[in-house]
Amino acid sequence: MKKFIISILLLLSFFIVNVKAEKLPEVTDHEKVTIYIFRGDGCGYCGNAIEWFYNLGDKYDDYFQVITYEVWNNDSNAILLEEVAAELDVDISGVPFIVLGDKFYVTGFSPEDGEELVDVALEEYQNKKYKDIVAKISKEISDDLTKNKNKDNEEIELPQSTSLYAAAKDEGFVVDNSSDTAAILGISAVVAIVILGFIVITRKQN
Repeated sequence: MKKFIISILLLLSFFIVNVKAEKLPEVTDHEKVTIYIFRGDGCGYCGNAIEWFYNLGDKYDDYFQVITYEVWNNDSNAILLEEVAAELDVDISGVPFIVLGDKFYVTGFSPEDGEELVDVALEEYQNKKYKDIVAKISKEISDDLTKNKNKDNEEIELPQSTSLYAAAKDEGFVVDNSSDTAAILGISAVVAIVILGFIVITRKQN
């Protein structure tokens, strides 16, 4: 009997711990936290990060968003990465380079890294002193480039972010089923017409 009670208590404690882990903060008027992924086109770890966050769905949409910057083929994005790294006083050794508030992550990417980032994002959502340094530096760069354009009247390229959905689509994680859906609807319509015709013919024969 004693062992049975202990087993029940262990099961209850396990259940309570898991319920607690799933509990999300209260949604407030705090701005959404942003997780920035500086990535390279074709980078495997970058793709892992994008796929992992994309697969979260909309569970955390009230708390944070994910924005990406491709830096291998976009000079302005590369400059933004350099400026952010300088602000954080860190040397960039590769991508993905992930920034959240004033925190950064420079290693590869694993599901454990993703879970840690989600936890930090939820904490930052409740942090009244949260600072989005990437947004701040991006605005400064854009303002400077725009000012220089007005002086020299030259074409400029501002940092260009990509949404998580667009990045996931670029990486091939988003499947476009529109053509399949259209085909199914077309077949369904044909079947419905055939059935309707059969019913009409049957009634006439009767």
